[in-house]
Amino acid sequence: MTSPITAQHPSQLPPPPRLDATRWALFFDLDGTLVNLAARPELIVVPEGLPQLLRSTHFGLHGFAAATLHGLERCDALGKVHRSADARRLDDVRQQLSVRSAHYSGMWVEDKGGAIALHFRQSPALHEAITELAQDLIAGRADLRLQPGDLVVEIKPTGADKGRALTAFLGESPFIGRRPVMVGDDLTDEHAFAAADRHGGFGVIVGARRPTRARHALASPAGVIAWLRGLHDSGNDKDHP
Repeated sequence: MTSPITAQHPSQLPPPPRLDATRWALFFDLDGTLVNLAARPELIVVPEGLPQLLRSTHFGLHGFAAATLHGLERCDALGKVHRSADARRLDDVRQQLSVRSAHYSGMWVEDKGGAIALHFRQSPALHEAITELAQDLIAGRADLRLQPGDLVVEIKPTGADKGRALTAFLGESPFIGRRPVMVGDDLTDEHAFAAADRHGGFGVIVGARRPTRARHALASPAGVIAWLRGLHDSGNDKDHP
């Protein structure tokens, strides 16, 4: 496993380079990476022109792939859906939350089916209390684990992470043989940064969170979009091996 790179400011890691379109594959987180964070998903604002930019910087591939729930659900580039999430394993957690969540004003429970996220973006002071609640909810459950994030604690199945999802994509067309670049901002992206390193690629951290396994940094989603525009405008010049 790659050792974390300790840094305190985006300027201490270099920005990502231009890429040879025949060798690389880009993987992006969404919230905090391509779009600015918002209090709730329905409040997210997609920058004008972003969908078109992603299509134009598609490196010649013919289909987008996507993963959710830390890779428990994936749609490959050919449109085939792969699911390994079992929502029923969280039924006991749901039952407990239906009673106990009322005691945590400012917490928003997002039930994703195969995972449950406890958000406290509107009440950061709840961090310790909600972490303790989440730990209590999974006590004695070897099949569940906690995934901390940016003002959120998520309860998810053991073994599910973005690194496994990225690795699964690399074993499928059209990603076979390509070197991965993972761009993300949250703790959940660290698994994918490490996986990208293992497969000959690298991670790009968005924002100032440190330490990280990423080798490059961009300051904000606006910086990510500017980098993508540079790839598009340069015609994907082969400036990186």
